Amino acid sequence: MTKGVCPVCNGTGKGENDRACRNCGGQEMYGRGTGEVNLRVDGTPCKHEYNSTTIGRCLTRYKCTHCSYQFDIDSGD
Repeated sequence: MTKGVCPVCNGTGKGENDRACRNCGGQEMYGRGTGEVNLRVDGTPCKHEYNSTTIGRCLTRYKCTHCSYQFDIDSGD
């Protein structure tokens, strides 16, 4: 997948309060901001918006509505 500079952190990988950017990796479990995101169909770097699906008792899959990016979160209830 072709990548581009994250439009939220401008490639720094850092978000609010010096935490990992929640658009380019910080949203994942134990994630770190990478500064890069997938490109949308129109070629622009994606600012993700997610749909969620419960795929297990404590497991939720988040999939971006604009690009192919997805990740799972285990809430560990």
